[in-house]
Amino acid sequence: MEPDGESDRDSGVGEDSGEDADSSEKCNVTEEVGPMEQEDTRENGEEDFTVFVAFQGNMDDENFTQKLETILNGIPDVLNLGPERLQPKHVEPWNSVRVTFNIPRDAAERLRLLAQNNQQQLRDLGILSVQIEGEGAINVAVGPNRGQEVRVNGPIGAPGQMRMDGGFPGQPGPGVVRMANPSMVPPGPGMVGQAMLPGSSGQLHPRMQRHPSQTDVMDPMMPVMSMQQQQQQQHFLQQQQMQKQVLQHQNQQVVPHQQQTTALPPQLQQPPHISQLFGHEPGQDIPQDGFLLGCVFAVADYPEQMADKQLLATWKRVIQACGGVVDPTLTSRCTHLLCESQVSNMYVQALREGKRCVTAHWLSTVLKKKKMVPPRRTLHLPFAFPPGAKPCSQHIISVTGFVDADRDDLKLMTYLAGARYTGYLCRSNTVLICKESSGLKYEKAKEWKIPCVNAQWLCDILLGNFEALRQIQHSRYSIFTHPEPLAPNPQLVHNLLAAWRSPVKVTSEALSNLQLLQRQKISDSTNAPANKKARMEEIQSPSKRIHPESAPQVMFTGFEPMQVQQYTKRLYALGGDVADSSQKATHLMATKVTRTIKFLTAMSRVKYIITPEWLEESWRSQKFVDEVPYTLRDAEAEVLFGFSLEEALKKAHDALLFKGKYFYLTPGICPSLSTMKAILESAGGKLLAKQPSYRKIMEHKQNKNLPEIILVSCDNDLHLCREYFMRNIDVHNAEFILTGVLTQKLDYESYKFT
Repeated sequence: MEPDGESDRDSGVGEDSGEDADSSEKCNVTEEVGPMEQEDTRENGEEDFTVFVAFQGNMDDENFTQKLETILNGIPDVLNLGPERLQPKHVEPWNSVRVTFNIPRDAAERLRLLAQNNQQQLRDLGILSVQIEGEGAINVAVGPNRGQEVRVNGPIGAPGQMRMDGGFPGQPGPGVVRMANPSMVPPGPGMVGQAMLPGSSGQLHPRMQRHPSQTDVMDPMMPVMSMQQQQQQQHFLQQQQMQKQVLQHQNQQVVPHQQQTTALPPQLQQPPHISQLFGHEPGQDIPQDGFLLGCVFAVADYPEQMADKQLLATWKRVIQACGGVVDPTLTSRCTHLLCESQVSNMYVQALREGKRCVTAHWLSTVLKKKKMVPPRRTLHLPFAFPPGAKPCSQHIISVTGFVDADRDDLKLMTYLAGARYTGYLCRSNTVLICKESSGLKYEKAKEWKIPCVNAQWLCDILLGNFEALRQIQHSRYSIFTHPEPLAPNPQLVHNLLAAWRSPVKVTSEALSNLQLLQRQKISDSTNAPANKKARMEEIQSPSKRIHPESAPQVMFTGFEPMQVQQYTKRLYALGGDVADSSQKATHLMATKVTRTIKFLTAMSRVKYIITPEWLEESWRSQKFVDEVPYTLRDAEAEVLFGFSLEEALKKAHDALLFKGKYFYLTPGICPSLSTMKAILESAGGKLLAKQPSYRKIMEHKQNKNLPEIILVSCDNDLHLCREYFMRNIDVHNAEFILTGVLTQKLDYESYKFT
């Protein structure tokens, strides 16, 4: 394959391989024509936006004036508009109190973002929903007894107006305040619509749609709240008020410091003193094999998102194997809640009852350490917005200086925040997260005026400080000397860490039972290997030997290591061999169709795909038997992908699917570049190292003697393909290769980006 000397730009291929390429010979900085720039500026003379705020109440209520003043004084404080109170223009009856006012564009955008992400500040004011002209209403949940979902419906309302619906518990009735001065509101950033959720299989599944009977103005849960729920809600609001008073007292003590750095909210200026956090009670000798002893878990969020429902059962088995217990619901004996976000009913209840709220990432960490340690990373704690909400949807993020687990965590955090991640840096990137203020990426980002921030910026956003989106240039995010850059801001997680200030106590009886169970396991394990070894030694090698050239070369996929070990011994005894690559393999053994790298590379090369029964029958016969009766058949997969496995193998034997075709894969492709390269090359394709220019593609397209060039990208890299889209050149997603190789079909229509 000759190099493409006419490439417009280096794509940064191969950079994202576990190490930061700042220290690599390969360039991970990509020049890009036509950068995507995002500026948060306001032109002089720009008109204010008209805003409506509606909240539950009645104009005849004794405390109506107090409620109104709460809204009119609270919103300027939330949006950093200064101390001035909003001035109402008009009051009229409504099924809820509605306020209309004008605010600047940047304040309107901040308000939209706060509502999208269910910011606590809005809930403290009693606001139920927010709406900007031309956009759907965003409902903001109130109280501890309902799921705090961000919903977008609409558009509803008059042009040039924003409407907010607010509610106070148990206070029905009409009333309206309106301020006019309509102006057209330009389209804002994309809003959360039908959010997509990651399943355990890596597939995306749509969130449940809101029921059409739920209106935009009134909170659908409020009219039917039970007396007990109202009491719990009032108790929750009283707790919030007490917390606010404590914060105000703390803020008064740090006023001089705030006057020096006023760009961030007061609660972020000076981190509080953190008391000692505990796992188990100090001094208790908890065995490593039972390090979750005394822990009772409930699970929220994750069951609804899991495509593979067996995964939850696996979690339960793992927790139980380590001494823990899993309850089907949040009970009084629960000590931990596994949850992804802070917006579910179960989370609110768990926090109120002093449970330890942690994520599956924390569980993974303690399983590796074999010790119940307090959460030390932002990913260990539930994030502050609903699953599927995307506060960073406008950002394209790259990182530099981070390696191994830190880099992996930042990738996941970027995904959770709704941003796009690129392993390379180009002009389209909007943020570079740095571990230190040095390196090729850092220097280029400064040259291209791309904001360079520390990891705390992303940590703060995940934990609810959405002001960080607007204050990306603040000096707090330019400090690159944090000893633990991925640790959470203590002030933002003060309530989450409260439960860790009291240790989990384990009774002596529970310890004794665990030790007894461990002794039984040790006894069982000492006997099992001896028996298994004896069975293996009973295997007798057949007297016949096969010529090496005709011996089956077998690959295995989808089996446990112990199974592979047993099959391998029988294969050797019969005179066969294990193939170390698909290029040498003649047989692939599997129990079902799987889209693993072994299966997909073997599709284009092997003669047979057979089930384990072929090897078992061969062992009984003491010779390799005919493969045809044992050919793999998977009706479910064949229906799902619309193909015949038998026919696909025949096509692959006749001609390689991608023979005579060149592929360019953008650097962020998933599966990884190395995996995709192995799959397409096994099918006869060749990978271009550099991004081809428009002229190069057209030259190959018009000259039939030159190989066809096929472009494959992913959502995170679409900004690298803008020139192709502008010139109507097709760009496909990874399924063009993955499903194409599996079915042995070239489908140029189904997987195009449009």
